[in-house]
Amino acid sequence: MFRFNFIVCILSLFFSVSVFAWGKQGHRLIADIATEHLTKEAREGISRLLMSDTLADISNWPDRIKSKKEYRKYSSWHYCTVKDGESYSRSEVGGSIVVQLNSAVERLKKLDSLPGFSKRETLAWVVHLVGDLHQPLHVGRPGDKGGNKIIVSWYGDNTNLHRLWDSQILRKISARETVLLKEIRSKFLSKELFEAIPKMDRYEFGFSGTPEDWATESVQFRKYPYDMIEGVELRDVKALAPLSVHNKYLKTKGRKVAKEKLPLLGEAYFKQNKRIVLGRIAQAGIRLANVLNEIYGVKK
Repeated sequence: MFRFNFIVCILSLFFSVSVFAWGKQGHRLIADIATEHLTKEAREGISRLLMSDTLADISNWPDRIKSKKEYRKYSSWHYCTVKDGESYSRSEVGGSIVVQLNSAVERLKKLDSLPGFSKRETLAWVVHLVGDLHQPLHVGRPGDKGGNKIIVSWYGDNTNLHRLWDSQILRKISARETVLLKEIRSKFLSKELFEAIPKMDRYEFGFSGTPEDWATESVQFRKYPYDMIEGVELRDVKALAPLSVHNKYLKTKGRKVAKEKLPLLGEAYFKQNKRIVLGRIAQAGIRLANVLNEIYGVKK
């Protein structure tokens, strides 16, 4: 049976210029892609746990609980911090996404769950964290909170860089998940595309590797969000949210910045990064399937 371990190779076709949490829409897409590539055994094991729900249904649960007081202590599970040019090293980073993902996977393999969570909730963490780990700004650099402190103008509306990469680029492509899935399948999950790529040009990582590897990948992809080709990059902007698009000046740390001096991001930025967003979602979906097949694919 044809295996989809070639998907990352496809990415080289689109990421050839150099090497680089999704919102609700992105996490559902990743879960849907993973579902399409589950083994029969994994599909049955997950179905017994989720009953009538799907992986997409539980994919955003870890985000939905973040606002509740009793769950705020888990906020660091969604990210890690790695300096530019460095690879992931557990002892040198802030945030614990890789540690918690590895822990959740190992516990599910042993028919166990994370402390304080059910098996269903532990599965939701696995689905969600694999997705977060592939969003480059969830493996953020020190100082700007994964782009949350960098204020930009996106087609004339003020936002921050993290939110832009979490959800706004995807929504610009389409608000419909079926449309997005069709585009991802045609551009990244096509056997014909894979066979057309010269062997020497195929991306090296494949779909194996570990969460540590995937975190290092996101550090490499992280250069793209910060390449603000349509405006001046203000890396030190720290604004109070929410920002009003009608304000002439944005309040920042000890000074004011005229709105017209913000990075003005639009069509060129969108075209450059659209393929990266879709590619990382495709990559996360196939890797999530591999993780779940490993957890549930062997009879216990």
